Amino acid sequence: MCAENSENDDLHLLRALCQAADAALVRRACQVLRRHPWPQGEPLIVYESCAALAARGARISPRTLASELTRAGFPDVDLEALFRPLPSPDRELARRVAALERENG
Repeated sequence: MCAENSENDDLHLLRALCQAADAALVRRACQVLRRHPWPQGEPLIVYESCAALAARGARISPRTLASELTRAGFPDVDLEALFRPLPSPDRELARRVAALERENG
């Protein structure tokens, strides 16, 4: 897969993670995504911030994610791109997590 496709794929995955409403699904996704080969930089820090919020039982929202990213030293992440609405974020996240679980055995 070329780098651009991988970046788009990671962004789509992070969008689903940020927008999913099912807290149990988000926690499971964060556990599965620990093994995902995140590129260094923004995708990794967004994932780590989402995982930190989920571990504390906090809902991921633009406000909570912005606060977490600022605490981590990354106040300039494009939250608008992450929260651009997906039609079915929970279904998309569940599908992606299931595929990653199958890939990773």
